[in-house]
Amino acid sequence: MNETNIPEGLDGHETTDVGDVPSSADVDEGESTDVDEGGTSTGVDPPERGAERRGADGASSGLGPRFDRRTFLKLAGAGAFYTGVAGSEPVHAQSGHWTIVALPDTQKYAKSSTLITYAQDQTDWVVNNLDAENVAFVTHEGDIVDDGSNQTQWERMDAIVDTLDGDLSTTPDGLVPYATPPGDHDWAVEEDRSSSTAYYRQYFGQSRYEGRSWFGGAAPNDLSHYQLFSAGGYDFLHIDLEWEAPGDASDASTPLGWAQSVMDQYSDRPTIVTTHSYVWDGNPPGRTTFVEENSGDGSSGQEIWKAIIEPNPQVFMVLNGNFHESSGSDNGEYHQVSTNAAGRSVYEILANYQDYPNGGNGWLRLVQFVPGGGSDGQDRIAVRTYSPSLDQFATDSSSQFGFDLDFASRFSGPDSTTETVTFQQGTDGYAGTVDTYLQEDSPSANNASATTLNVDSDDPNGTNRDVHALVRFENVVGADSGQVPVGTTVTSATLTVQTTNNGDGASLHRMLTAWTDTDTWETFGGDGIQADGVEAATSTDVTTGTVIEEPTPIDVTASVQAWVDGQTNLGWVFLPSGDNGWDFYSAEGATPPRLDVTYEAESGDGDASVAVTTESPSAVGETTATLEGTLTDLGGAASADVSFEYRKVGASNWATTATQTLSATGSFSESVDGLTDGVEYEYRAVATASDGDTATGSVVTFTTTDDPPAVTTGSATNVGETTATLEGSLDDLGNAASADVGFEYREVGASSWSGTTPQTLSATGGFSTAVDGLASGTDYEFRAVVDASDGDTATGSSVPFTTTESTNHPPAIDDYTVTELGSPNPHAEIIADWAVSDADGNLRRVMVEVVDSGGQTVGRSETSVGGTSATGRDEFKIKHVRGERFDVTLTVTDSDGATANATQSVRE
Repeated sequence: MNETNIPEGLDGHETTDVGDVPSSADVDEGESTDVDEGGTSTGVDPPERGAERRGADGASSGLGPRFDRRTFLKLAGAGAFYTGVAGSEPVHAQSGHWTIVALPDTQKYAKSSTLITYAQDQTDWVVNNLDAENVAFVTHEGDIVDDGSNQTQWERMDAIVDTLDGDLSTTPDGLVPYATPPGDHDWAVEEDRSSSTAYYRQYFGQSRYEGRSWFGGAAPNDLSHYQLFSAGGYDFLHIDLEWEAPGDASDASTPLGWAQSVMDQYSDRPTIVTTHSYVWDGNPPGRTTFVEENSGDGSSGQEIWKAIIEPNPQVFMVLNGNFHESSGSDNGEYHQVSTNAAGRSVYEILANYQDYPNGGNGWLRLVQFVPGGGSDGQDRIAVRTYSPSLDQFATDSSSQFGFDLDFASRFSGPDSTTETVTFQQGTDGYAGTVDTYLQEDSPSANNASATTLNVDSDDPNGTNRDVHALVRFENVVGADSGQVPVGTTVTSATLTVQTTNNGDGASLHRMLTAWTDTDTWETFGGDGIQADGVEAATSTDVTTGTVIEEPTPIDVTASVQAWVDGQTNLGWVFLPSGDNGWDFYSAEGATPPRLDVTYEAESGDGDASVAVTTESPSAVGETTATLEGTLTDLGGAASADVSFEYRKVGASNWATTATQTLSATGSFSESVDGLTDGVEYEYRAVATASDGDTATGSVVTFTTTDDPPAVTTGSATNVGETTATLEGSLDDLGNAASADVGFEYREVGASSWSGTTPQTLSATGGFSTAVDGLASGTDYEFRAVVDASDGDTATGSSVPFTTTESTNHPPAIDDYTVTELGSPNPHAEIIADWAVSDADGNLRRVMVEVVDSGGQTVGRSETSVGGTSATGRDEFKIKHVRGERFDVTLTVTDSDGATANATQSVRE
């Protein structure tokens, strides 16, 4: 791509220090407009720029949105990040949020032993802020290195990404799930898909992730992968897709088809796709309609959209790097909102800062998911651009923006049966919120009617006395309408309180002892609430982090799930996180606390459903297996038809076994044949009840056994100067009826092998092949190979041999003198004296030839010689020349045809 240079010292971004408030641009999901064929999104509003932060006295402070009665809200810590709408104070990222970190092109960092520190800053920051930012996933955006053939660059980035692993001996899953898709620079030859990706696969292929529970698998060429992770009560699928992934979505052997097969397997998971080339910031911006690959072997952004993004409703976001076409603060940045075939929004986001000073100044992308953080009670995806190296945010509208949506709706499958209930004092007749706060400084104070709750560790200031808050929502769990059913799965639960001043926040612990809103500090033994496993749980359910004067969403999914599962709901105690107290409205206040719970509702007609379990297979052979399952519930039906679906892992279509009809629960099995030996398969049990209900068991994998052929490399015999006979033996045919055998050979140290013509054997035994055209006195190696008729192959070990030295030595000229006698007549009189030899003792002939300056031969003599040496003299008289120059050439030949020659010149 064309380079767009940003002058040194000008980052191209509007920036703010961590203590300043960044603006954001809003995209409301309900107003989003698809941008097709590279068009521009109409749903993005520009943010306010350069808004000054001021204190209570109106003076510019740069320390937070406002002063409060205790201290400034300090934002110096790396975890103090904000999201919000343009022109307003932002919503602070509470513990209910989670973050995905995107690392744009690191190629310039990898190229330089000095700039590599910027990449190290990025992964160090991620690890140091895993808890503060609730980092759920990290993805690179391709172009890991600048030169895919340079191993030093790969070693540098391998060490950088190792930071995300931590100590794998103690944390086998690493510190955080992550992905590293390849960009065009990660091939050995830039933009040449036919060139090598050996280094990429060595350092960032599937072998890197073996044993990680979150790693799902790799495409057949190991250039695309998928990962599974959970955050905010949702289970996500992430696919890292190779640069300009080619192929057909219907062909699972191709990159695009493989990606489609993964999405088919996990169709119920909201999905993010990261690839190197998708949308760009060129003219016009949007999805690319061109392919950069040298021979056109690839897919444009628009083709990828049509193949696997638009048709799959589960895909809600696509991230990419690569492009850097615009100028100024827009360089390497673009985003748009498109609408897929199901009418759902897809957020498509470009980030690439390689044109910025120092190869990118460490800028990275933070994609933060904030339940309840949007307008009108919606959730929010807030995108921010931050540099750990500079400790700055970029706050222009291309660097900071957001999208409002309903997580529960967007992250549920198209056939989801989730329901959401809301509990808030005075809303829809609900009156079950109970709250109060306890004061160490006023131990007998009854705060049941207070309109504001307080949490603090220093109230009044300077006393180091605590204030604890208590909040409970009654009648949350039950069988009535508007309650969460007992035993259901809670997908998310968010407690939202209206914060009335900035503060250090609190940690929430589930209460274990009963309480009322008239209780006081003295009620609990004169020392407030203790997280001692008796009054309140010792473990923290959630920690809010610092808070500001905005609605504060708090993820309480774990608490509500515990209550649904049978624990007694006694609410929470809010224990202070610092001496900068936190105030928020109570149930008696202007905006009472609100609890939103989303859960999996029972589907169908309310009756129990048929249920089936996939068991481990038995009797797995080379081409056969017995599939096992259990019908665990008929769901009230009289009978159920059961069977199995199976396929090779990575295939897109399932094969189906014959159906069995069961009238009672129990195990069932089915034998399948025609499988391929040594191949991994997956299968699942399925059931269709007589009342129409259906069920599918989980997927179980197995690998058929393998009986490959075996071959042994023998010795090289009859080794000569240029020939040798290669020997081998076919030791085992495996299951095949026959096998083609042969040899591969090469000079030791060569990179490629030469092959012999195959021989077909139908029984075990020895075989040999004579090869010629070898170089004398040279070290070779060879190996036996076999290709069985059933497709299995095997290779023997390499065996060396050395061809013999050549015994033919060419003749030599030991002495050669040419003299012109200087006759007074216009004639040339030339004498040639010579001495020759041959180490082999097979001299044959000596010839002397005289050629004039015009190239004409004017004299020649031949002398037959033999043995190991000979001497002689030849005389030539050439008339009628004056001042002519002559070349006199001596040529000696042996009986093997080898020659030696020498030429001398004389003048008449």
